[in-house]
Amino acid sequence: MKTRLAVFFGGRSAEADVSILTAMQVFGAIDYDKYDVVPVYMDGAWWTGNDLLDVGAFRPFESRHHTEVALVGDRLVRVKGKRTKEIGKIDCALICCHGGEGEDGSLQGLLEVHGVPYTSSAVEGSAICMNKMRLKDVAFARKIKCERGVAVRRDEFVEDRVNVLSKIVKRQGFPVIVKPVSLGSSIGVERAKNREELEDALAFCFALSDEALVEREVVKKTELNCAAVSYDGEVFVSAVERPKQVDGVLTYDDKYVLGDKTDCAREVPASIPSELAERVRETTLKLYAELSLSGVVRVDYILDEEKGVLLVNEVNTVPGSLAFYLFEPCGISFGTLIDMLVDEAKDKMKRERRDFSEFRNGRILTGQVYK
Repeated sequence: MKTRLAVFFGGRSAEADVSILTAMQVFGAIDYDKYDVVPVYMDGAWWTGNDLLDVGAFRPFESRHHTEVALVGDRLVRVKGKRTKEIGKIDCALICCHGGEGEDGSLQGLLEVHGVPYTSSAVEGSAICMNKMRLKDVAFARKIKCERGVAVRRDEFVEDRVNVLSKIVKRQGFPVIVKPVSLGSSIGVERAKNREELEDALAFCFALSDEALVEREVVKKTELNCAAVSYDGEVFVSAVERPKQVDGVLTYDDKYVLGDKTDCAREVPASIPSELAERVRETTLKLYAELSLSGVVRVDYILDEEKGVLLVNEVNTVPGSLAFYLFEPCGISFGTLIDMLVDEAKDKMKRERRDFSEFRNGRILTGQVYK
């Protein structure tokens, strides 16, 4: 019997288009002999339809051509006015959302409440990793090196931008990198070499997010990425990647628009010393364990070449393309990775769903001690 797999993607996020690309890659790699695939596109409401398996359905997306759906318990139902019609039980949710409610723990919490297994980290890990400042706090507390940076709220900037700019310049100097605290895919990331550029970068960032993070720019650096996935009691760590870019800052266009037309091609495995590669892999494994993560997680690093220090930059709990390309050198194909994610999600739900019926039969209220 096939596993009914709901593939969630889209969402109210600046990264929704990237999520569509990831979902299309999944639809191209998945084994349809094993799975009954139900695409679920999110834009505030949820929509389905077999045409959503084709990227052409999103140019532009028109909801009137698709079927609205909702989750009732662990079952997906079609919604039309006040009437509903059941599609069937969802055996597992494969999450392909980047940013927003699809990656910050909101969707994960909803699925958990309804008893639907899902293929990403749980609520707490998702929420921590989505917020770059909270992630750095956790990493720092566990003696994992990272740039701490300065967090700035939009209301602070609006009320007293002169004082905010002075505080940043005093603490960080120049050049700096300005980025939204809770966005990925390099959206809103700007470099500032002086006070005027810093002010402009913050203003742009606050058009996308309520909070910005300003970090010292590591000028002489090597960027490295590594992923991990849990399966059958083990954590598999991927090959190490070295993304290459022209001007030192990997932009959204570099990653998703220009592609191989630029010098940002991936080098997988990275041509780096074996000792450095092992450090990256060990740190990835440590973060995965310390944050109790699950599913595929990609950790992005910056190597400060002048200081020889490896810094954690970001942790992506739903990475673009599900980071399948990092596992291929390890002998794990994209299709196999999907199978691992689904099997692990279902097993994890079984392990963690406990029967508390004995607590609901009056034992506590009647003063009996539970042993």
